[in-house]
Amino acid sequence: MIDTHAHLNFENFSSDYSEVIKRSLENNVRLIINVGTNLVTSQKAVDLAEENESCRATVGCHPLEIEEGNFDLEQYRNLIIENQNKVKAVGEIGLDYYYSQKEKVQQKEILIRQISLAQEFKLPLILHCRGDKEKPFEAYQELLEILKKDSFSGIKGVAHCFGANWSLAKKFLDLGFLISFTGIVTFKNAGDQLLEVVKKVPLDKFLLETDSPYLAPAPYRGQRNEPSYIPLIAQRIADLKEVSLEEVSKVTTLSAQKLFNLS
Repeated sequence: MIDTHAHLNFENFSSDYSEVIKRSLENNVRLIINVGTNLVTSQKAVDLAEENESCRATVGCHPLEIEEGNFDLEQYRNLIIENQNKVKAVGEIGLDYYYSQKEKVQQKEILIRQISLAQEFKLPLILHCRGDKEKPFEAYQELLEILKKDSFSGIKGVAHCFGANWSLAKKFLDLGFLISFTGIVTFKNAGDQLLEVVKKVPLDKFLLETDSPYLAPAPYRGQRNEPSYIPLIAQRIADLKEVSLEEVSKVTTLSAQKLFNLS
């Protein structure tokens, strides 16, 4: 299996990432894509990919990192140019209105610039999207409007840690994007909307991810998450879709290889 979205490049793993990678391999997780959220973590993702054959990297600026002054398009471009064999996507990028809507215009501007960067290097996107409590789907709708622009026709990617309903999921699928699911699907209080998406999304249109160190699946909920827990997520999805674990493993791996151009 492939963990298509982890953050071993975060401080949470600074002292034991080698052991975490070893446990992942022992649990049939053969490849880990470490996702950048700013320049520092993007560089660290690249460093991990250079150091470990079982790791790949993405580079990008998370919408909540923008106001911290971490966005410099040229530095992200240089990271890609210098590490094209290791950098497999631009992300995670997107819109996040959960904590504040003050930076909405700036978030959209920088998102558009990063989508153009992905186009320049023919890389897929890893999209982050989160609305506020009053309008939880507004950010998804606005993100879809951006992706529908004629200038972005043909761009591919994945809506990571998907948290909207089936209607919105289908719109992403119609644009050629994939959906990815985290340990949330194993929670006892996982919403009916999300479980409906899991059941309805075609088997070849979703990916597996942990979003480590966050969102550890049951029975590890509340603890630090890690890529070795991917089989727990895959098994829950297999149960919901009434297919075998082997089928989920095989198809999601092929989908990840195709999207991220993995050998």
